[in-house]
Amino acid sequence: MSKLSRVLIVVALTALVLAACAPAATPTPTIIEKEKIVKETQVVQVQVTPVPKEPIRIGLHAPFSGAVAYMGEDGNMGVTMAIEEINAAGGILGHPLKLYIADNACSTDGAVSAVRKLIEVDQVHALTGGYCSSATLGSMPIIEQYGVPQVTEASSNSRITEMAGKGGNIWQFRVNPHDGIMASGFSKTIAETAKSVCILAANNDFGRGAAGNFDKNFKLNNVEVKAIEYFEQGQPDYHSLLTKWKGLNPDAVLLIMESHDGAIFMRQFREVGMTAKVFGRGSLVSPEFLKDIQDDLTLGAGIMEATFGAVGANPEFDQRFKERWGHLPHVHSLAGYNAVRYALAEGIRIAIETTGKATRESIREGLTKVDLQDTLLGPCKFDEYNQAHGYIDILTLDDKGNATILSRVIAK
Repeated sequence: MSKLSRVLIVVALTALVLAACAPAATPTPTIIEKEKIVKETQVVQVQVTPVPKEPIRIGLHAPFSGAVAYMGEDGNMGVTMAIEEINAAGGILGHPLKLYIADNACSTDGAVSAVRKLIEVDQVHALTGGYCSSATLGSMPIIEQYGVPQVTEASSNSRITEMAGKGGNIWQFRVNPHDGIMASGFSKTIAETAKSVCILAANNDFGRGAAGNFDKNFKLNNVEVKAIEYFEQGQPDYHSLLTKWKGLNPDAVLLIMESHDGAIFMRQFREVGMTAKVFGRGSLVSPEFLKDIQDDLTLGAGIMEATFGAVGANPEFDQRFKERWGHLPHVHSLAGYNAVRYALAEGIRIAIETTGKATRESIREGLTKVDLQDTLLGPCKFDEYNQAHGYIDILTLDDKGNATILSRVIAK
């Protein structure tokens, strides 16, 4: 190799060494804006609203027209309040209740139409209502035909129980005591101070059923029944009947009637000067009766009545009801609330826990297992005739419109 070649090789090697030792080129920086960093790294929180489970549809049929339309209005307040409270607490195991209503006009035919509408059109899972015994009796073949459970809260004709449960119609349940039970106990109370009585009753299944039960029990207690008369609800005049009764001179009169009719009767009863003791089976010792006689509260002085769900027996509920609706509850409001808030709600809860869903059949089966000790109407456990045995209240009024509960016993 020549001297020149060696020099070129040395120069080339030196250049390579110097290139390897030279510092690397600095890359051009990428500038990322602070706002972009925050936006791309921020965790987005999405507000998730739980989807409620399928609503359970409840049908209420009651009289919203006719002489006792106030009963339906009162009952609807109680049922609505019960459903509001249940839904506010999350429903029944997550299922909200949805209410559908229909007017039964306090009649058999009206109930048939109302219940068919609730079942066929509104597709309800269960029913409550009736209020009038004629309406409840009219609804019973329909609920049996379609297989829909019904919890009755105020109808008191004893035939309802006789035909329910073991009596044949397994879909019919009742939470209030019936007049067969009430007549048995109250007739003994009346017999303590009266040996003769005249009976005035509404000319419907409620009145005729109760009159028959009391007539039988008065005879068992050696009380003479001097007369049994019937009136049409909304009737304005009783003077001819009272003239007849004044001549019979009974120790007592038994009025099987609701508050508005009772107020009209008592005005005329005092006018003709009758002095017989007055006993009631209906809603004479009630806020509505007192409202109707507020110009002269002495009209109700001394009336003694057998009923259920007495106002004053549940002061905490009375206060909540007044805050919601602006007045104290009528017995039909209390009864409607009780049927839904306790009996029906508990039957639905049992149905869902047992089968995983609320169907007409599972709710019916759930109702047979209800066993509650503390409801507004007392214990609620249905016997073999689907009849619950709660409280019977005996109340009286003084001349200032103050009601006193004289006794509260379990209906047997």
